[in-house]
Amino acid sequence: MRYAVAALATSVFLLPAWLSADAPTAFADELLHISSQVTYDIQPDQGPVHVSWQVSLDNNDPDTLRGDSGSVSYYASITVPILRGATLVRATGPAGVALSIDIDSSGEGPIDIAEVTFDRRLYYEETYAFELTYDLVAGRDTALLATDSYIFLPAIASGDRSEVRITTPSDPNWEVTVEAVDCPVTPGGVFSCGASEFVQVAAFVEVARAGVLNSSSFSVPLAAGDLVVTLRHFPGEEAWAAHMRELTEAALPVLEELFGAAYQGPLELEIAERGRQQIAGYEGTFGCLFDSCVIGISPLAGDVVALHELAHLWTQPFESRWIAEGLAEFMSERAAESLPALVERHESLTPPVIADLQLDNWGRSHHLIGASQDELLIEETGYYKSRTFIEVLVATAGLDALQAANAEANTLGGGIDSETYLGLLEEASGLRLDGLFLDAVFPASYGPALEQRRDLQDRLEALRPDAQGAGFGLPARIGQLIGEWEFDEAEGLLSAAERALQTYIDARERVRQPRDFWTDIGLVGRDPDAALGEAADAFAAAEFSKSERLARDATSQIDGARRDGLVRFLIGAGVLALVLAGVVGVVLIARSRPSVQ
Repeated sequence: MRYAVAALATSVFLLPAWLSADAPTAFADELLHISSQVTYDIQPDQGPVHVSWQVSLDNNDPDTLRGDSGSVSYYASITVPILRGATLVRATGPAGVALSIDIDSSGEGPIDIAEVTFDRRLYYEETYAFELTYDLVAGRDTALLATDSYIFLPAIASGDRSEVRITTPSDPNWEVTVEAVDCPVTPGGVFSCGASEFVQVAAFVEVARAGVLNSSSFSVPLAAGDLVVTLRHFPGEEAWAAHMRELTEAALPVLEELFGAAYQGPLELEIAERGRQQIAGYEGTFGCLFDSCVIGISPLAGDVVALHELAHLWTQPFESRWIAEGLAEFMSERAAESLPALVERHESLTPPVIADLQLDNWGRSHHLIGASQDELLIEETGYYKSRTFIEVLVATAGLDALQAANAEANTLGGGIDSETYLGLLEEASGLRLDGLFLDAVFPASYGPALEQRRDLQDRLEALRPDAQGAGFGLPARIGQLIGEWEFDEAEGLLSAAERALQTYIDARERVRQPRDFWTDIGLVGRDPDAALGEAADAFAAAEFSKSERLARDATSQIDGARRDGLVRFLIGAGVLALVLAGVVGVVLIARSRPSVQ
């Protein structure tokens, strides 16, 4: 999902203008009490959006006391915020007199400023009332869109006290969402706004025609094959659809190159304009099911949001939310930089306030319409911190390492969490990145586990050259256990490997020492070299206890061979002596017999 707060706060407010023969250096506008009743009539089947302001002024400013002579001050006009694209803007004063209006559209965002000039001067303790009305036939701007099939607008208000009424269709063919923002709503459905120096948003209002979308299809060639894209849009949004197609066709190959991994997901994609209720208050959503993926995108979302959702085609292997969203944020920004002529950028990348959040504690996405300010802050923080942390990783390890880790994640196929991604990045870069992850990703409680992980990694690396010197590599199982954060099991296996390797090295040295005559005699019928070879095979199979036993057996065969050789010689000599003695005895007996004549 992609989320961004629609910030409409501005220094524009209901501002009185006054004239004087000798005007003071500053005026106290709080002494001019301003109240308003604002109505937003949104009935698309009956005509354009109609907005009316009923404004009442009560002048309590003694500096504007009417005088017969000398300094004279008074109020002459006031400014009212209106939605950009307003047509038929009219203002009428008491008795229906037409008032002069000057509209300023020089600012940014969805709000213009209408300055209404009174038909008379407003002095101290006098009151004044006027009505301002306009229609919103069509318009598109940040947080504002009006078409025949879809309307989204901020119901704005201002003044010391303002009541806002919103009317919308009751017809079930229209999906309606009214989301309170700055002003509480009363049981009667009226939004009550208090005094503020800023324009207030009483509510965001969305009215969308249910189930009415036009569609078209096209395909985009990628490394693994053509991705078939179905584009659905509200009637009247043909220009949006044409731009979205052009953006999609250009961006997908760029994103594939940036991620450094061929797209391996479903080869069918739907991109559909969706109302905020359908996409849970986010600017865009992404999801895949079986053989297709779906992007839902707000008609108000910017191009970078669309790129973010397209980038999610490559983030499907990642289980940790911050990895998927951080990569989508980072890659969409990089893609936007690669497509400057096509991508319109208007989003701020630095929120004014961020929460204290470790990225692994960022919760799952949820329905944002009606969410609390704290919930919205966490969402904004999660997107911001995930992107900035990916930037830190790229600056530290390099984009090549990030791409290699992404490619390996695709090979693994899914379930990639923070622990696994740390291992992939460290393997790809050859760097230790656990400190960075402890700072931004893991809770502080991970500190001891990371120390144990680092100790095991150091011991494993120290063992590697000894194993290579012995003629074989280390079993992959130890590294796998460390990568799976099974540290206790890895500790036991590594300790056994250390003992077995040292025993093997000692045994090999002992077996290879020069042997004397008596040792060779003792080894007749024995084979310490064979035992040593079996010990090596057992070590390679991670059967460390067996390897250690066989190596000790090879050593013991050598150690006892000389003694056994002497014993064998003595036994052999004794046997020989007995045989010779027997032969001599037989001869003597034979000679002692008398001869027979």
